[in-house]
Amino acid sequence: MNLFATTIKTYGPSSELTIITRLVFVFVCAVMLSGCLGNGANQNLVEANAYKTERKTKNFTVGISLKPTYALNNKLHIDLKNDVGQPVTDAKVLVSVKRIMMDTPNLAPKSSAAGVYTFDTNMAEGKSDLEIVISSGDKSDTIQMEAYISPQLPPNAIQ
Repeated sequence: MNLFATTIKTYGPSSELTIITRLVFVFVCAVMLSGCLGNGANQNLVEANAYKTERKTKNFTVGISLKPTYALNNKLHIDLKNDVGQPVTDAKVLVSVKRIMMDTPNLAPKSSAAGVYTFDTNMAEGKSDLEIVISSGDKSDTIQMEAYISPQLPPNAIQ
């Protein structure tokens, strides 16, 4: 008896489906699902307590971190470096947070030191669209990304 040719009796339009057919179907679905999930290029802010990524633009290397990723009292930190990796301390950095019912345009940094610009974003739970506009001298870039904020801190979280 060939194990791979074993058939399963079913009811419906098709009277027999082989195990191989089912395994191929599951494999194809898994491959398609992994393709839909992507490779992390469009990262979202979804980690439990903090998020950190780095984006390269035409003129800058931008480190982006958010802590915590829970609703309210969250801070966005932008670590800005020029094309040779040195901190950009004279940049004008603005952040806009857009939600379905509420927009917070052009937030200015609360503090900046050694090329790190800190913003009190206080994003509520759910999805927000972030737009980060950076300009320094005659160079400027815009980064757009999504942020998914958890509704509340877990019971054992330390703030």
